[in-house]
Amino acid sequence: MKSIGNIQLAKSKNSNNGQLPPDGYRVANCIFISCLAAALFSQVAAHCQQFSARSILDTNEMLIGDQIHLTISASAPENEVVAWPQVGDTLIEKIEVLGRSPIDTAYNKEEKIFWLSQTFTLTSFDSGYYAIPPFRFFLATDTSQFKETEPLLLTVIPVNADTTQSIKDIKKPLDAPFSIQELWPYLIAAAALITVVLLIIYLYRKFRKKSGLPPLAPKRALPPHIEAIEKLNNLKISKLWQQGKVKLYHTELTEIIRIYVERRFNIIAMELTSYEIIEAIQKMDVSKESQEKLQHFLQLADLVKFAKSIPLPSEHELSMKNAVDFVNETASQLSLKSDRKMKNHHRDTEYTEKHKRKNSVISVPHMFAKIY
Repeated sequence: MKSIGNIQLAKSKNSNNGQLPPDGYRVANCIFISCLAAALFSQVAAHCQQFSARSILDTNEMLIGDQIHLTISASAPENEVVAWPQVGDTLIEKIEVLGRSPIDTAYNKEEKIFWLSQTFTLTSFDSGYYAIPPFRFFLATDTSQFKETEPLLLTVIPVNADTTQSIKDIKKPLDAPFSIQELWPYLIAAAALITVVLLIIYLYRKFRKKSGLPPLAPKRALPPHIEAIEKLNNLKISKLWQQGKVKLYHTELTEIIRIYVERRFNIIAMELTSYEIIEAIQKMDVSKESQEKLQHFLQLADLVKFAKSIPLPSEHELSMKNAVDFVNETASQLSLKSDRKMKNHHRDTEYTEKHKRKNSVISVPHMFAKIY
């Protein structure tokens, strides 16, 4: 018990009345600070491991004008927002950006981090060595923290061309072989169209037979002078100039005569001016009086259409009369000419036949005279 008491007493003496000695305080403080620093360092290290960035090329060498892909990516804790680097149409000088993909996001539930990545399509038309600089990523909550990718080296190799050979032309497009399957849609469409047309013709004929309608007779064209007189009578009945439609009246009047002249004299009157029509008619076998009538109403119509002239009522009626007279006179001249030609033809035919008879009668005595 004594020894035990001595021990307890020694404890008591060494314990300095329950307080540690100064050296003990220093050791305890060092241990506490070391544990706290280790804990903080482990958290910082874990956070740094969660926030990272990298870039990669699918190849470090490319032919001039070829295309390669550059992928940049970054990882961050789930509650952080990463500031993404901006890339324009040119990555660096002589390295062009042809296209870019959307920023893709992937989440890791176990590590509670997410990955961001984007792919760029690059090309270059100048050979050489190019250093692609690092890409810097920031955390939006703390811009002092950032990560950079490693710089990359890209080699653009020129195409080896044999300059001793002559320049060859571009190859022509290859002709695709013809297949009957390509023709089937057209054959089916043509067959369907022919079937529809034949069906329409059959139904039309069947309907006409049942209804007892007479077949349509071909429309015969009227002689030019009869057609012109009918149109002039219809124009007169319409009373256009009496209704104040003076320009329309003279326009239709001249158009009727132009069509008549074109059919009667084979002159392209619809494409000629009034002066050119008059000149052409003067070269035809038309009486002077008929030429003056044609000239009168054509010139009056030109004044109405182009000079906005307003003729007197008597002048309107005179234009209609001159047009009708011109048609009737030229038509009668045509009939007289045809009658003369027919008479001359009959007279020539009769003369030829009489001459042949006379020659045959005269030749018979001569023949007998030679015999005797």
